[in-house]
Amino acid sequence: MTAEPLSRDSVVFLLVDHQTGVFERVVKAPPRDQVEANVVRLARAAAILDLPVIFTTSEEDGPNGALLPALDACQHQRDELLVAERPRRARC
Repeated sequence: MTAEPLSRDSVVFLLVDHQTGVFERVVKAPPRDQVEANVVRLARAAAILDLPVIFTTSEEDGPNGALLPALDACQHQRDELLVAERPRRARC
């Protein structure tokens, strides 16, 4: 098998559970604002490179909260971005 260069047709940029409630509960160090700014930069870089982007969320109506507002703004700037809401996983 020969490795091929990455291209828009062979990659997707995936951001998982970057939600307001998750960030409040989980992100402690480095500071939340810094982590959020870095995530937004990554999403913008994907847009500049014209890569398909998928944001996933879970339990938006519950403690995890909505997609980070800055990412929601990025989503509305491009038609092809997808927010996929994942069902809650059962705990074993």
